[in-house]
Amino acid sequence: MSEQFYQTIIMSTELNGYILPDKIKQDMRSKLDDTQQDELGFALCSEDNIIVEGKHTTGTPDGITIDSSMCKKGEKFLGGYHTHSRGDSYPSAEDLIRCGTFKIICTGGKSDNKIRCNTWKYEQLSSGDINKMKEDTNRNITESKRSRYQKSFDCGNTIWPLLSEEKDIKKLNKGLDDMESLLSDSRIYMTVESVARVRNTLNMLTEIKNIRTNRLVREIENKSKKYYNEVDIKL
Repeated sequence: MSEQFYQTIIMSTELNGYILPDKIKQDMRSKLDDTQQDELGFALCSEDNIIVEGKHTTGTPDGITIDSSMCKKGEKFLGGYHTHSRGDSYPSAEDLIRCGTFKIICTGGKSDNKIRCNTWKYEQLSSGDINKMKEDTNRNITESKRSRYQKSFDCGNTIWPLLSEEKDIKKLNKGLDDMESLLSDSRIYMTVESVARVRNTLNMLTEIKNIRTNRLVREIENKSKKYYNEVDIKL
């Protein structure tokens, strides 16, 4: 085997049987450092069990789209890495709801400056499995006929209820941003008393949002442990 192959093995992290080279970890770090308002990321693909980068993409402050079309022909689609411009490195419910369609989900957080990966504990679903799961769910097929993707089905049912709270927190974030913009807009005249009232309301809502966010993060972490393994990525 080549010297380059052995170097890849030495400077790497193992993720569920796949090798994550140091070069990709450095690129994850660079994406996190470059993140401002919008989420940044790229697809994670594999060649001979070594993880390679797929296409890079830019999302919005609240989300990003990564799919199998971002891998080259002949590469296996594993999942993706993206940054959280608003929060920490813990995956959101929206990240983990992919339940088996992604084998690896890596996230970097601006607030804690960390990168972590969550790996699906079971067999990754093929596109055929995914289509069949959708059809069977719509037809209300019995559990005995969907054994191949039962773990993905159960995972989805576990995480899906958390999406509602996550969406509400995103709406609250948007409202807080609007209030902050109001306070900083020099074209809008406000008395000192009015500014103080808005600032007090902003601080109160921010505290409520932080409490709800921390509670949701803990709930997502606890409920996802049955389906995902977590690995902190260190350079």
